[in-house]
Amino acid sequence: MEHARQPDPTEVLALRHKLRAAGYSPIPLYGKTPPVYGKNNKRKGLDGWQNLQEVTREQIEMWSLTWPDAYNTGVLTRHVPVLDLDILNEEAARAVEDHVCGHYAERGCPLTRIGKPPKRAFPFRTDEPFKKFKVGVTAPSGAVEEIEFLGDGEQLACFGIHPETRRAYSWHGGEPGRVRREDLPISAKPRRVSWSTRSWVSSYAALGTSERRNGRKSNARTTGARLRPVAAPKTGSSCSPTSTKAASCTTACAILPPRWSNRG
Repeated sequence: MEHARQPDPTEVLALRHKLRAAGYSPIPLYGKTPPVYGKNNKRKGLDGWQNLQEVTREQIEMWSLTWPDAYNTGVLTRHVPVLDLDILNEEAARAVEDHVCGHYAERGCPLTRIGKPPKRAFPFRTDEPFKKFKVGVTAPSGAVEEIEFLGDGEQLACFGIHPETRRAYSWHGGEPGRVRREDLPISAKPRRVSWSTRSWVSSYAALGTSERRNGRKSNARTTGARLRPVAAPKTGSSCSPTSTKAASCTTACAILPPRWSNRG
């Protein structure tokens, strides 16, 4: 497998300015982590990045001089919350992606970021920042995996080379910079995000996992009975009953209430 090449620093700088112009707040990364003195560089750390509310042009220029070898670029999730599927169930991941793309196509431009397949991430937008919400699930193998909504004080690696696969992060449906922040699907308020994330777990559990709360495995193993009823998928959509992915996509359609993206 051929590894991706490191981008030219001038390309990285131009990308970050492009992201800022499109409404995002980009920061430099070493792999998936912001600069940390003594850990990923010997210059200095990007202290307080978790508290940034926006990024200026001057900061982008200064960071490129301070950390010229921080080739990867992340985006702050304060105003761009991200549904992050840190799961290794290919069927579940694809079902969720089908649902997001189909459910939000008329409400914004749904994007999908893939770093280490089958894991996926889906950026949204909000004007009411909220803190990260996370739920653990146990896969059939016994491994503990996570489904989380990244929010205020977090960031998502968006561009560059994944530190494990050594391949470039890829985007489907468009990518930040070419798609403006204002064109992303709008997310809900924190209480609805919390409710929705629990529902993600229920749908994922129906595909062969069990939920973990506070580090402990749930007593009742989910077989699909806990999924709330959902309407039949729209004909012609990726969730159409005629689709070869109909079964898994129908499961994914139990994840969010119909107006979750527009109301709070």
